[in-house]
Amino acid sequence: MKGKTKILAVIAVGIIFIFLVERLVIRGLKEKITSLDQETQMQEANLKHNLAVSKRKDSILKEYEEFQGYLTGETQDKKIIAQFLKEVERIAHNSGVSIINLNPDSNPKEEKEYKKFKAELRAELELQRLIDFFHKIQTSSLLIEVDKFSTTAKDEEASLLNLEATISICIP
Repeated sequence: MKGKTKILAVIAVGIIFIFLVERLVIRGLKEKITSLDQETQMQEANLKHNLAVSKRKDSILKEYEEFQGYLTGETQDKKIIAQFLKEVERIAHNSGVSIINLNPDSNPKEEKEYKKFKAELRAELELQRLIDFFHKIQTSSLLIEVDKFSTTAKDEEASLLNLEATISICIP
């Protein structure tokens, strides 16, 4: 019996050894292989996507060039000019000034620390309203100023004046 017990003990130890090898080594390898398979699938999907983008590169670059004007400071400059003109029109309306023409200069003058946007204004107004208009321009919440102006009488009675002015705004 001692021989059979030894054989059973060897078989039991063999089964336990196989169980431990399967548990510790084979399962670990299997989990690592599964993890590598998943990572490989993700990398393949990423490569397929990059390949598709690479194939469309020319059309993407063409679209980018079309929209590049919207991505630069040009859009911001246009918004500033629009806000500037809107404020001048609002002040003119509140002061009783009739704007004949208001033309912005599309190229701002760039200084070291700010941009200066200009607009040419032609308007008709009464003398009393001229001072009120200039005062409201100078005290505007925006940094608007009158750079130069000239007035001429519209009629012989000088009740109405023609105003030509250069108005500007400074934006840091």
